Amino acid sequence: MQLGNRDDERITVVGLQGSGKSTWTHAYIRAHLAAGHKVLVFDPMKEYGKIAGATVYQPKASGGDALRREFETMLYKLVILPYKRNRTQPYRLLVCEEASRYLMHGKPLPDNIGWINDTMRHMHISLVCIARRFVQLNVDLPELSHRLIIYRQSGVNDMRRLADISEGLDDAVRSLEKYHYVEVDSERRYEIRPPVPPVS
Repeated sequence: MQLGNRDDERITVVGLQGSGKSTWTHAYIRAHLAAGHKVLVFDPMKEYGKIAGATVYQPKASGGDALRREFETMLYKLVILPYKRNRTQPYRLLVCEEASRYLMHGKPLPDNIGWINDTMRHMHISLVCIARRFVQLNVDLPELSHRLIIYRQSGVNDMRRLADISEGLDDAVRSLEKYHYVEVDSERRYEIRPPVPPVS
């Protein structure tokens, strides 16, 4: 997998369980690690413990306000404070797994992720947010993303949202074969991609 041409890339990855989004995300993380970048993963479901070289934060809280607070504290200590102290960024990639649990639709973005979102290009950090469904995520995340990686979706509201993003995108997602995905660029042009090979 190749990295994008930005060092402040925002990516939203969505897909129902078992559709392939974790395989894509693991490959993207490994591409950053191969480039010598440090990676920080916020991992509520404890799915990223086997990625050698990445810093994986597995929160104690499982959901709700407690998980949002733990996410905010982790961001401040590991990402924001080092940058504020000496303008250096220890991580080049921040991955937010199960983001709809703490960056959910209908609630404002927490302060610290909002701060990172506003200053990413100065910090030279990329952000990947992963969720099962578009409609569960805070609306700012996919709207500001440079790339959308869309695996299988099935909800009526998800399909409406996809149709609003780009004409015919909902039909493209409906037509996906197993483990295929649609990649949408910053101009909201899209292309169906083949499965990402799993790493053995």
